[in-house]
Amino acid sequence: MNPLVRLIALMKDPRTPKLPRFLVVAAILYALSPIDLVSEAFLTPVFGLLDDLTLLWLSSRWLFKSDPNKPGTAPPPPPPAALPPPSRQ
Repeated sequence: MNPLVRLIALMKDPRTPKLPRFLVVAAILYALSPIDLVSEAFLTPVFGLLDDLTLLWLSSRWLFKSDPNKPGTAPPPPPPAALPPPSRQ
């Protein structure tokens, strides 16, 4: 599945934890905001964009790891029903 499509699907899924979803939104807003930790004017534009891309990458990675549909996250199957004791004849 395309990562962007998967990201959008996870953002819409109510079973996805709220903190990773919030951090993805916060990283997108940070990337779009004019305030930066590393300014593009201070260093070359490449280094100024690295902090934006790093935050986007880390937050989306956490969101992908918290995917409720990934293998291994399903609840374990219930134990088999107890068999009645054998009857003695």
